[in-house]
Amino acid sequence: MARDPMVEVELVTAPGSPSDGTTDVGAPAEAAAAGPDPARARRRRRLVVAGAAAVVVGLVATQAVLDARERAAYARVADVPGVLLPVGDALEPLWPADRVAAAGEWASTTWDSPVARSDGVALGAAFDDDGVPRAGAFDGTTGEVLWSVPLAEPEPLLVQESGGWWIQCDVTTGGRDLLACLVPIHHVPAEPDEDDDPAGTGSVVATAAELVVLDAHTHAEVLRVEVEPTATFMLLGDLVLTARAAPDLSTTVAARDVLTGTEEWSRTTPPGTARASRHGDPQESTPRLARLGETVLVQHGTSVERLAADGTLLSAAPVDVGEQDFAFFHVARERLPVLQVYAPGSGPGRALVLDPDGAWVELPDSEPVRLTVDDGSQPDLLLLSGRDGPGGTREPDGLGGSNGLVAWDVREEEVRWSLPSEPADVALVLDGNVYVSTTQGALVALDLEDGTELWRAEPGPDEPWPGDYSPGVATDGRTLLLLRDRNAAGATQAPTATAFAIGDGRRLWSQALPDGIDWTTSAGRVLLGRGGGEGLVLQAFG
Repeated sequence: MARDPMVEVELVTAPGSPSDGTTDVGAPAEAAAAGPDPARARRRRRLVVAGAAAVVVGLVATQAVLDARERAAYARVADVPGVLLPVGDALEPLWPADRVAAAGEWASTTWDSPVARSDGVALGAAFDDDGVPRAGAFDGTTGEVLWSVPLAEPEPLLVQESGGWWIQCDVTTGGRDLLACLVPIHHVPAEPDEDDDPAGTGSVVATAAELVVLDAHTHAEVLRVEVEPTATFMLLGDLVLTARAAPDLSTTVAARDVLTGTEEWSRTTPPGTARASRHGDPQESTPRLARLGETVLVQHGTSVERLAADGTLLSAAPVDVGEQDFAFFHVARERLPVLQVYAPGSGPGRALVLDPDGAWVELPDSEPVRLTVDDGSQPDLLLLSGRDGPGGTREPDGLGGSNGLVAWDVREEEVRWSLPSEPADVALVLDGNVYVSTTQGALVALDLEDGTELWRAEPGPDEPWPGDYSPGVATDGRTLLLLRDRNAAGATQAPTATAFAIGDGRRLWSQALPDGIDWTTSAGRVLLGRGGGEGLVLQAFG
């Protein structure tokens, strides 16, 4: 017959029993009334201590797992341009007091001119207070100016005129880190404009310029060549491309080796290709360049051409722009060429996107939403804002334009989804979602694929918003920051940063920014606090 399984049982002595576990039935009554057994009490204390230690170990292990997950989540998005340093329970100033002044100047230099970054460091150039064109490398997270070098002799005329004279700069996107700048080296007073400025404003124009290339780490000079002062330029792989217009309105795009200056190829268009200057400024005729993958887009007055890195013409799309229209060409989401056209005094403009076949497709709204962070999710979607007039009003047009957010599918050439009656200027795209800052001051999370609302955070009763533009929005990958400025809050209210959990929109904290700061903008991996009439950079936060 099978025996029942044996089970271990711990026998615990009752109060007053002998410590060896035996019972003496003949013991005196006084013994039964004795106090608790010391050995059993010690055993209890050991069990309590062991249990508490196990709980602590469990909590530590759980926190370690959560910390590891947070680190992994941040590591996944840390390299996405615009993602901030990890944000804690409040924004903290990053620059020590003895660096604030110099750091603020270099932050303005590297982020107000065409932004150039390499190896996590901001690079750029500008004329200093003595009229010296100066390049530098600046670490926005610490406020440290890593290096600063003059690029040419001082320009006394610029000192007399004063004002922010910036310098075109670009950096290589792979391989050796190089900073290239097109440096004006001689200026003369501008001729008065007969139509718009008969009295003259005292502005200046450059008559000579050099292209200077520096090693971004050692600031050693790599290349210096003369270029047209009205030229535009950009870096493409190991080439530096320049574009200029001639007096007969022909244009020339030339490519040089970025290290040796040797010309690799050039392409000249027929006379009349460039746009005639409307105000006597030859810069208006200069072609614009934009990088599109490993190719370059060239905006002439009459067309936009796409060239391969070897100069081969890949496509040419005619541009229908009026003589007095303002046309602004740029690449949205790093892959979608967009042309925005505005007629003087005509109200809302129009926008077109260049399809893969080199043809223009008109968009339903004229203003692409500015993305402060874009990880490339849903790359064929272009987000547009229907807010095209004072107060955010617009009459719907035949293409479906409306006073709201529109997601245009570039491949299918149709509206995929929209958020009616809720215009937005600013958003960020991360992990397949879009986080939209609306002109009503709300923060809305949407599935980027189909526009499904995931969560919404409305402004509180003590958070007024004028409705003319959207608050700024930034993220460290885990927390969303809604950035309200002083102009919206009113002169008596400080600008604020409010944090929300990116997963469900829970409000985490809200913080008024220090005195003197009127608004904040994200730049690199930090927030820049700016103030005063000139918008000087006063501090960085993270």
